[in-house]
Amino acid sequence: MSANHSKTTVIKCKKCNEVISPDEKYLHDGENTVHIHCYNCSSCNKSLAGMFYYRYKDLRDDEKKNLYCDSCYYRLAPVCFQCLKIIDDISLTYGERIFHPNCFCCDHCQKAFKGALVFPYENHIYCSNCYKNVQNDFHPASSIVSTLRCSICRKQFQPGDLITKHQIDLPTDKISNNIHYIHNSCFVCGICHQNLSNTMYYSPNTHDEDFQSLVFQCKTCHESSATICTVSSTCFSR
Repeated sequence: MSANHSKTTVIKCKKCNEVISPDEKYLHDGENTVHIHCYNCSSCNKSLAGMFYYRYKDLRDDEKKNLYCDSCYYRLAPVCFQCLKIIDDISLTYGERIFHPNCFCCDHCQKAFKGALVFPYENHIYCSNCYKNVQNDFHPASSIVSTLRCSICRKQFQPGDLITKHQIDLPTDKISNNIHYIHNSCFVCGICHQNLSNTMYYSPNTHDEDFQSLVFQCKTCHESSATICTVSSTCFSR
């Protein structure tokens, strides 16, 4: 609210730190007392007297608290790295990235960490269970596996080939082996051909009738397609 003060009262403006003279109007917003002409947006300097504004406490500096007009607030407020929405309450900082608590998730299973240990690996962050699966995703083919064929290119493995093992859930009427071995070079998105090692990927529910040939999708291509898929979280190494 704005007001005038008595001649015996000495009040300093919180913004300019000068004394507010008895003949000057001032405004007290519940926390600070300032000259009317000092009550401006901290970014564009637009007067906030009688206007809707935001009091923003900098998430990286507890001592920094500024006032912003509507347009400047939405331009300057921190944005969650994951959901890209404004953070105006509790946040978590990881490196240079800021997250809503529920958006700070494992890059593979998408479960929120919520205080659990975070395991960084090759520009991704994982929970302990997923980290165990991805940190050594590919291994040289053993002599036993080298008698099998890659479920993508159908070529027989050679000793020393880097491979991974993938498991799919088969219908109960299928007796085919649901364990599939794949070359490192073949483990790519079926749409954009990005290599899927150490990333979140999807396995479509459409396979050939013998469940021998597999097709995978990266997260981006899956979200832009209409294919019905299941998240693969069972890729592990042998």
